This record gives sequence, structure tokens and C-alpha cells, in this order.
Amino acid sequence: MGPLAFILVAGLLYFQVDGSRLRQEDSPPRIVEHPSDLIVSKGEPATLNCKAEGRPSPTVEWYKDGERVETDKDDPRSHRMLLPSGSLFFLRIVHGRRSKPDEGSYVCVARNYLGEAVSRNASLEVAWRCCAPLEDTDMQAAPDPKISLPLKSLTEAPGATNSLDSGEGYRTDSSFN
Repeated sequence: MGPLAFILVAGLLYFQVDGSRLRQEDSPPRIVEHPSDLIVSKGEPATLNCKAEGRPSPTVEWYKDGERVETDKDDPRSHRMLLPSGSLFFLRIVHGRRSKPDEGSYVCVARNYLGEAVSRNASLEVAWRCCAPLEDTDMQAAPDPKISLPLKSLTEAPGATNSLDSGEGYRTDSSFN
């Protein structure tokens, strides 16, 4: 074997040994911080946390209801940002009557060449206010004419007008005016 062939073989052995040593130090991803369930008001910012470790450092992607989440990395106009830590930050929660693009079940997935790790599910729910408290408005609740009151005893025939102890009239059938 000539000196050039020896150097070539020695170089290949060096790279194979060196490459093996580096691969032994590499590790598959693992999730060290899982996201938690959130209840957030419409229009408010929110963060779903996720932190992964591994060597080489894993890349992180988010999925909502099984579909990949588009972030600012995909579209600079997106209201969702993938933070360097792997967390998903919402500039504002978007929620409408017909479209609820942020509400759902999320997971983060960390990947490197040795594999992938999937976080626990975290739900993001949008809080809503149905009504202002009565003391905050000048309005008062109107009585519902279809509400039935418990009756002590009926002595009149159904459909007849009876009276309560208070003297108010009520009907014993389902016809209301």
C-alpha cells in the first residue's frame, strides 16, 4: 500500500470513528415542557408553551386538531408566532360566530434526525360573555309568559281562570295571551 492510499484509508477510518463518536452524543427529541389548557378572551394575546431538548436541537411544529398550524415562519402576516423556545404565541385570539380558527386541541411536535416527540394535548378555548349583569344596565328582566308556577291545588276545571293567594289570575291550560 502506497503512502497516498494509506493516508486515504486512515482519513476514512478517522471520519468513521469521529462520526460514530458524535452520533453517540446525539439524542432524540424529548418534550421537557408540555403545553397547558387555556381559556382566553377574544382579541387577547395567549401563549401555548412547549420546550424540547435533543441533539441536534429539534425543530418544533404545532398542530391544531390534527392539522399543521401556520405561523409567522410560513406567512409573515400570521397572528401566530413560533417562538425560539418552541412555544406558540398568539398576538390576539381570533374568534367569530362562523369562524373559530384558534379554538381547538393543540400539540407540539419536536423532530431531529433521530426521531420525534409529541407533547400532551392542550385545549385552547375562547371565553365569551353572554350578558351584562343586570346591575350594570338600566334594563330589567321581563317575566316570561311561558314560565309555569308551582300550584298548591287546582279546584277549577282546566282552562278556567283561577287566582293565586296574591289575587293575580292564571290559567290552567297552555293558552297564553
